[in-house]
Amino acid sequence: MSLTPSSLVYLEGERNIDDWEQGLEAELDCLGLTDYIFGTVVEPDQVAKPDAHKTWFTQRANAMKILLATLKNQAVITTLTINGWDRKNKDPKVLYDLIQSCIARVTNEARSEVLAEFLAIKRANFDTMASFLNRYTLLRKRVQDAKFEMTDDFEVTLLFNAVKHHYPVDARHWAASLEDKTLTVGGLLAKLSNIGNAESRTSSINVNIQMSTNGNSNSNTGGGSSDNKGSKKEDKRVDCPKCNKKMYPSQKHMACGHHVTAKADICWFCNPDKAPDTWRPKKDAIAKKAGTSGTAAGTSALGNNASTNLTTPATAAPNSALLYGGGLFMGMSGIGAGSMDFC
Repeated sequence: MSLTPSSLVYLEGERNIDDWEQGLEAELDCLGLTDYIFGTVVEPDQVAKPDAHKTWFTQRANAMKILLATLKNQAVITTLTINGWDRKNKDPKVLYDLIQSCIARVTNEARSEVLAEFLAIKRANFDTMASFLNRYTLLRKRVQDAKFEMTDDFEVTLLFNAVKHHYPVDARHWAASLEDKTLTVGGLLAKLSNIGNAESRTSSINVNIQMSTNGNSNSNTGGGSSDNKGSKKEDKRVDCPKCNKKMYPSQKHMACGHHVTAKADICWFCNPDKAPDTWRPKKDAIAKKAGTSGTAAGTSALGNNASTNLTTPATAAPNSALLYGGGLFMGMSGIGAGSMDFC
């Protein structure tokens, strides 16, 4: 059996399903195969009637071959696949019924509704330009599938009116091109697509900024919350029975005067070298302890020297400098301790 491709009507979707069905039926009728798709042909018994069964098998395969030859549109094939097309099933009627259930016909009522929505579409009714363009493109295709005819001038004017109030500045520039007939549907769609891309980038930047702002706000809020918690803890502090200073109930008084947690055996302020490295005041405590020890040792030594010199002022060298009580004075020979006046 030979097929003439030009005589077949390829199924393109709902836009030509009626023409496709008429062309398919005409092709099958010429070959006497109409009942294999549009009717019912009972399978003969293969054992009792082998010749009849062979004829049935061949004719059914030819009908399936014609039906498959009309399915060239990838969108149609995808639709059938999604809806459970079993390619192993060789019954053409099963495939035909699947097509009828998946590819809906555009009724007059549906045609009018599609056209009404297409004519009334406005950018202001959509959150983003991308969603507007997606809907516009879908409706545009459905209008074309419904076999409505639109001139380029009509469509570009319709599209211009749909967006002009939302983008008044751009619309003023496009109006001149619309007036002199240089603005095309494809050109205007490209401009709107660029606007949509710009809006998408701006939206992403705003989201990132908002997330960053929220993060900082949460940090600040967290700090405030911590302060509030700290305030609540301060309200719960009690007087230390040994020094009358404020401390938390979970703390204890150390001999050094610091308040530490009750589980601690030593005071880290007094023994910073034994504190863990994760203790933040460790370096300052070590430096403070070293400075305090050095100052105390120096003061003690100077105090001892001053005391020794003051007990025997007559033996001091003339005009030698002595420290008394942390003050500097000039010791002079021959003057007794009892006769010295210090300021």
